[in-house]
Amino acid sequence: ADARTLLSLIYLWDIIKKTKHRVSITSEMRKTVNQRLATGSRGDDFVIGSIHSVRGECIFFDEFWEKHTVEEIYADYLAFTAECLKVHGDFHVLGHLTCPTKVDQNTAHEVYSMEKYGDYAEEVFRVLIDKGIGMEVNTSGLRVSDAPLPPLPFVKRYLEMGGEILTIGSDAHRPEAVGRRITETLAQLKELT
Repeated sequence: ADARTLLSLIYLWDIIKKTKHRVSITSEMRKTVNQRLATGSRGDDFVIGSIHSVRGECIFFDEFWEKHTVEEIYADYLAFTAECLKVHGDFHVLGHLTCPTKVDQNTAHEVYSMEKYGDYAEEVFRVLIDKGIGMEVNTSGLRVSDAPLPPLPFVKRYLEMGGEILTIGSDAHRPEAVGRRITETLAQLKELT
């Protein structure tokens, strides 16, 4: 049932993105999820937490990108992620930090840089490290740019600050994408340590 539910949610999300319909999660649904997280009754072996919206606005909708500059989105995404992590954190690893890089509406696909966004990123890293939450290096960013999510300079800084938990994933929503570019990314990560 869990795999079927996951596939249903992925399918539903694909429909939502294609039709631009908005879906709201009710407070009752959130309460149920939070109860399951708090009591450990989910039965999951490993949970990846990820951020797909900023202050109630979904990063996958055109309207979001029309209202803000790329610089505003990138900075606010990291700031909002740090805020969320301070309140939540009942998961093992933060998934695809710097996700806005790969969003279709982001036509530039500019890679996050430590020079521009390092202060925001370091706040995220501090919270992750303090809470013992790891960070995923996600190869899906390589579909649109020359960097995974987050880019390797971010990963290097996370490790320099004392981060110890890294995972690698391909964010595959289709069977043919499973494991895509993991071998080369793993080799690059080994060079950082």
